Amino acid sequence: MGASQYMQKALLDWTLGGATPTRPSLHYVGLAQGTPSSISGSECTISNYARQAVSFGPAGTPSGSATAINTAAFTFSVKAAGTVIGIQVWDTNLASNSGNMLAFGLLSATSVLASGDTLAFASGALSISLS
Repeated sequence: MGASQYMQKALLDWTLGGATPTRPSLHYVGLAQGTPSSISGSECTISNYARQAVSFGPAGTPSGSATAINTAAFTFSVKAAGTVIGIQVWDTNLASNSGNMLAFGLLSATSVLASGDTLAFASGALSISLS
């Protein structure tokens, strides 16, 4: 996953002392129907869609990188058909690109959902890496 412009600035401010950004108390995962980027989440508009809470464990630190991995499974259920190609991590559970997007990425495979389908992510399936 890539870091959003908001997260890049917050990391630089905190690390270099330019400012003291507020750490989000909770994190939420959102789905993207378009290609997410560092400035736009291209968030899902499928009926009954809602961001899902996610928790991350401490980052591991192999040479030159750090990775945080989700510690519990999370599931999206939808009431209408749609195609999902990406995912984001947000600092709020509100939808429609509100709050601050922290990270973004593409799914390993596009997911075509029919009405009533669910899209589930197992514990450990989502990781955020800095390298």
